[in-house]
Amino acid sequence: MFQYTYRGHLKIGGGNFTLGGKVYIAVKYNSGQIRYNGNVIAKTNPGVPGGAAYLETNISAPCAPGNNGYAQAYDYTTETWSPRLPVAICVRFD
Repeated sequence: MFQYTYRGHLKIGGGNFTLGGKVYIAVKYNSGQIRYNGNVIAKTNPGVPGGAAYLETNISAPCAPGNNGYAQAYDYTTETWSPRLPVAICVRFD
């Protein structure tokens, strides 16, 4: 799993998923509350082993330093969760 900023939003990516299989990706606060989630299909991508999965979130990025959440993916075919990836979830203060 890895993260990057794309079009001003947090994007989550990862590899070693079942090629052509459905992958659930969730971004959660450290409390476990879901901030963003979605299902994607793992596709081939040069440089990424196995099936690659990407999810663009609506979470603004980049954020101030400090990880207050994590991203994790679930491969439906293998019924396997990825390791947790620490992420910063931007929080508005008005």
